This record gives sequence, C-alpha cells and structure tokens, in this order.
Amino acid sequence: MIPTNISWLSIDECLCPEMDNICYHPSGYRKPVVCAHKMVRNISQHLSTPPPPVDQIPNGGAVCFDSILLLVVVLQICILLLMLLFCFCSLRLATRCHTYSVNARRSIARRTQRAAAATLTAFNSRTSAPPSNVAEPLAIRGRRVAHETATTTTTHRVSA
Repeated sequence: MIPTNISWLSIDECLCPEMDNICYHPSGYRKPVVCAHKMVRNISQHLSTPPPPVDQIPNGGAVCFDSILLLVVVLQICILLLMLLFCFCSLRLATRCHTYSVNARRSIARRTQRAAAATLTAFNSRTSAPPSNVAEPLAIRGRRVAHETATTTTTHRVSA
C-alpha cells in the first residue's frame, strides 16, 4: 500500500519506455520512479485507486487459450522434427558404418586372395586349365574313354 501523505514530483529527463509518459518520484527521495501517461493529472490519486475488477479487463485477465494451444502445437512439431532429424542422422551413420565394414571385409578378402594366388604352385587346383599339348588319355582294361577333343569315342587296349 502506498502512503497517501507523500507528494510526487515530476522529473524532467524521463527514462520511461513510452514517449508520452511522464516520470514521477516522491519528494525527498530519488526512488521509486513511476512512469505515468501525461493524461494522469494527480499521480497520488492514480496510485491510490485500486485496479479495475477482472471482469472488466478484456479476456477476463486470463491468457488467451488459443495462444497456449498454439504454443503447445508448435512445441510438439519442433520435438517431432528433432526426433526425425535424430533418426535420419543415426540411420545415415549406421548405413555408413555398415558400408564401411562390408567394404573393409571385401578388401581384406581380396588382399588375402592375392597373397594366396602369389604363393600357388603349378599343380594347384586354382590353375586355369591343363596344358593343351597333352596326349589323349588311354583306356584301362578295355574301357571306353571319351576325350574332349576327339569327335568319336575310341578304345585302347593296354598290353602287359
């Protein structure tokens, strides 16, 4: 409650945020400084009047429900976008790591195959094809043998 026996003085250099306001301070004191519109003639009477009842204030003095609802919806959309961004980034990272590990495994396998191919001998099963200047295989005990290069089947007898 503000005492009623204080006289208020106007201040010439006012630092109020609005242009049409006048600053007042109590006589004998520097503070508090009160900003009031220039239409207010008696600051003591203005300060002693109680504020109007809530039902006379637009919107009943309450915060508009639509603005709160809008704020909640905007926050939910922001959270959803952050979740989607996180999922996208983690999926990209997982894909990149998986691709890297697959490529690394393939590279190691190729390197191992190259090293093994360098140490192979001529009689190894990995050689490409048998030499082409080898004679036709002989039949054992009168069996028929088909040769890849021959057009007909031939029979050979082994003499003992």
